Amino acid sequence: MKKWLMLIAMISVMALLAGCGGGGATSSDWLSLDEDSADVAVSDDETTTTKKTAKKTSKKTTKGEEDSNVEEEPDETESTKSSRRTVATTKRSQSSSEKDGVFPVTPPMSIRQAAKSVVSGDYKKASKIKSDVYTVSPYDKNNAYTHHPGLTVFKDRLYFSYSCGALYEDAPGQQGVVRSAPLNDLNNWSDPVVAAPCRKMENGKQSFIIPGYLFVIGDTLYLTYMEKGYTLDAWDANGQFKWQKEAGHGYHKVVYAYYRVIGTKDGVNWNIGPVDVRHAANESPRKSKTGTWFAGAGNKLLTFTGKDQNKLDAFSWSHVGMTDEQYQNSITREGVSMLTEASWYQTDDYVIHQMLRCHDGVVWMSESYDNGKSWTEAFPTNFKSDTTMANFGNLPDGRYYAVANPEITYTPHRYPFCLYVSNDGYDFSKVYILRDEQKEPKDPATFNWTKIGAYAYPEVLVHGDYMYVAYSQFKEVMSLTRVKLSDIK
Repeated sequence: MKKWLMLIAMISVMALLAGCGGGGATSSDWLSLDEDSADVAVSDDETTTTKKTAKKTSKKTTKGEEDSNVEEEPDETESTKSSRRTVATTKRSQSSSEKDGVFPVTPPMSIRQAAKSVVSGDYKKASKIKSDVYTVSPYDKNNAYTHHPGLTVFKDRLYFSYSCGALYEDAPGQQGVVRSAPLNDLNNWSDPVVAAPCRKMENGKQSFIIPGYLFVIGDTLYLTYMEKGYTLDAWDANGQFKWQKEAGHGYHKVVYAYYRVIGTKDGVNWNIGPVDVRHAANESPRKSKTGTWFAGAGNKLLTFTGKDQNKLDAFSWSHVGMTDEQYQNSITREGVSMLTEASWYQTDDYVIHQMLRCHDGVVWMSESYDNGKSWTEAFPTNFKSDTTMANFGNLPDGRYYAVANPEITYTPHRYPFCLYVSNDGYDFSKVYILRDEQKEPKDPATFNWTKIGAYAYPEVLVHGDYMYVAYSQFKEVMSLTRVKLSDIK
């Protein structure tokens, strides 16, 4: 009995010494900690902070940030901006098991400060990234207008949709066309298939088609598109289409405007539908960190409203974004005419950033802190743009990308074509030149004011080991650039 008592005493002393020896908490100790006191994981180039530092940082960054997102705030120094970006990266410790209950998140800074912190790098100092370039639809004098690219993968083939017309943008007779090529042979594109044909209207004139995006559900490939038709005053007494530009962005009033979806199971016969829907978008849907689908759609985002995000109903979509009042307040405050052709990305703190085209030379931004249910007003960023649509998104390695045209230039317009990369979702100072070869249209004889843009309207698809970028060249040639993800340093 004495031997057993002595043994128990020795074990107790050893346990006591181990607890006082500074060896740190065991894994079971960490599992018992609450969220506020747990260590915060940071980016690769930073050390892990202590529990005390994490609490202090949390207090500093959240103080006052729950106030109005639109009140005037003083300009920040570069060091302060850098500090705020660092705080944003510390939220990367959010585990997948916590994500469903994370909303609403507390943003690391107000929307005004966040917008100011989004900066683009100097493309004039950028190097050209290694890439492969393919001509998907070459110039055709009988179909001299092509634009509005869409892109997706279906049954090991890359599908590329675009609008195709005789000469002018959005003229009667313009149709929605699709081509495809094997992923392992992108020099071998199929002949064009008219997936979305124009039709005769009640007034006997042709409608025109603007394709939206391609997406796949199960064994079916879908194409969304808009069909529109002009009033009779768009033609002169001789029956010729006048093509006169009216006030605003429109050319003529339309007889109707339908949003439609059409599908195919073999990629050739587009015989499923078309079905009228109540949505439109200017890019393909992508999933957020919580598995919610979003796509840029004018000054809003398109989102899937079905209960099961993995069993998509092609027609269960709705628009989310700024309210009409928020939108009007935004453009009135800064004195701009419009915000449109949105794209988006989501940072590691679960904030969704909606990026909007504007005609003032920079991209604008609105944010959501509750997975797209509500949004802030929009503010101008410091990301320069040549008044055209850009495409933003997330890279598989946790970084962020933007494919865009840099600051406003007119020699030529929408030139060059650039890839921007960010580690934190704010500083896009890393820039690559994607394309800068062509400065003139293929056929100047058919060039007109509707066909500006050396490289325009990117549609980006990250698939496998590559980034694929679809675009139009002077709205007369449809092209594709492919970049290895490993070459995006």
